[in-house]
Amino acid sequence: MNNLRKKILTVSPDKARRRYISHIFYKSGYLIKEVSDYKIAYEELLLDVFDVILIDVSSDIDSGLELINKIRKVNKTIIIFAFVNIGEPEVCNKAMKYGANRYFVPPYYNDILLRSLELEISDSEKKKEIMHSGKQKVPFVAVGIVASTGGPLTLEKIFSDLEFTDKAVFLTVLHAPAWMLKQYTERINNLTGYNVVLAEHGMKISAGTIYFAPGNYHMKVTPTQKIELNQDAPVNFVRPSADPLFKSIAEVFPNASIGVILTGMGHDGTAGAAYISKAGGRVIVQSPDTAVIHAMPLSAINSGLADKIVDVANLPKEIISEAIKVYRQNSFH
Repeated sequence: MNNLRKKILTVSPDKARRRYISHIFYKSGYLIKEVSDYKIAYEELLLDVFDVILIDVSSDIDSGLELINKIRKVNKTIIIFAFVNIGEPEVCNKAMKYGANRYFVPPYYNDILLRSLELEISDSEKKKEIMHSGKQKVPFVAVGIVASTGGPLTLEKIFSDLEFTDKAVFLTVLHAPAWMLKQYTERINNLTGYNVVLAEHGMKISAGTIYFAPGNYHMKVTPTQKIELNQDAPVNFVRPSADPLFKSIAEVFPNASIGVILTGMGHDGTAGAAYISKAGGRVIVQSPDTAVIHAMPLSAINSGLADKIVDVANLPKEIISEAIKVYRQNSFH
């Protein structure tokens, strides 16, 4: 990828950190400008055109988050990377909620940072192509589901009671090893009226089907409504992760997207749910009281992203009800 025309603005009051981050991208051919003040950074963006802004949120959390929020309100296309201290998940969540494309915590690995930016630039260019060619209306609703610790039994309860609909497709991330996911997919296929498959790269998605991300692969949906599998770096320390899936759903099925966050450790799904929420989709969260591990549901709830908080016993009915409602609101029929 030719980076010589891509302009990056780096902002941090910490000179050493600012220089360190900038140098990673400078060595790869990007054009770099550095500023030490958040207000000056915003003025620079109004005076010049940048493709990317790298914001050190850790040096001044309030100013860094405010800058992300202000930028995204006036510029929908610029790529924003937030750099956050380790051990601050709420700051990471807020950065994503306010409009950051990605966040990073120390240690910063050169190859991950560079690859992440290449992917964001590629995604941005694909979006522009879609806008220029005229975006077609999607024919069904996309429901993204994530579960971790306690997930197998929870998903079994949900899918075995999930009323069939041909108005929605279900894309599921379960944090589990590859061998288990293969066997588990077959088990769920025998318990439900849906066609349940372990996703394959390039597979066309269709309504009335439940797709599981295979072990050790992130799963995304492309603008042509096909499955994309990749082995990009783990997100939230896991692969597959819900965040890349949810983000892709929000981009391809903006108003027709639903994110469902179930039991589990950590905060996978929260950042992705922010994309769905910003795109006009809906977020359903399992009530922490009925979760085996309540960390993932609580993360989404504490970030203010939950449109509905539902006990596990009522989730099958609620998911279908919300999917049908979203389908009708978008007048796909």
